[in-house]
Parts: sequence; structure tokens; C-alpha cells
Amino acid sequence: MARSKWRSKGAISNAGNNAHQPSGQLSKKCSINAVSILLLSSVAILSGYVIARKAGLNEQTQRTIGLEVGVQNAGAAMMVALAIMQQPALAVVPLMYGILMNVPAFAFVYWSQRQSEQPALQGQSQ
Repeated sequence: MARSKWRSKGAISNAGNNAHQPSGQLSKKCSINAVSILLLSSVAILSGYVIARKAGLNEQTQRTIGLEVGVQNAGAAMMVALAIMQQPALAVVPLMYGILMNVPAFAFVYWSQRQSEQPALQGQSQ
């Protein structure tokens, strides 16, 4: 009974139909999801960082808040989809998020490290 209730919702019922789509359409959906995930994670990291900066927090705390906001718990979303809702098709996007959210996170860490090294390098050249 609960399954039919969830299947009657438009977006959720479409997610369950991925197995019946031609591979080209599934590939296109995965590409759109991947771009969306990368944008979502990047915007979340930058938003957390900027808001922490505007709040006047120190640089280390700004970086920490940026990463904490951008790197979310995809495992919890997969657990809800698989264990509670018992719909494996709904776990695909959280799985992709769990993998792809690391790309902007690593880029942010790399950028942060470069930013913290620049003042040290400028002090050595003078």
C-alpha cells in the first residue's frame, strides 16, 4: 500500500522507471544529474565560506564551514531510499552525490591551501 502511495507522485515514479529507458536517455539523465550535483556542491561550499567570512569568523573556521555545508551525508539519503522506502532507483542520485561532491571539495581544499601559502611566499621574497 505504501509503495503505491509513493509511486503516485510524479518525480518519484519517474525515478523508478530508469531501468526501462534506453541507455541513451539514462546516460543523458546521469549527465544532467552529475552537472547538477557538481553545481549544488560548489554553490554550497562557496555559500558557506562567504557567509562565514561575512560573519567575521577566522579563516580556518570559514574553510571548515564551507566544507561542512558542501559535503553532505549522502549515506543517510541512500539509507532512506533503500531501507525505509525500499526503492533502489531513488538511491542513484545520492550515490552519485556521495562520489561527485568530492570533486568541488578537493578543488576548494586545493584553493585554500594555495591561498594560505601565498602570504608565506610573499613574506619570503621581501
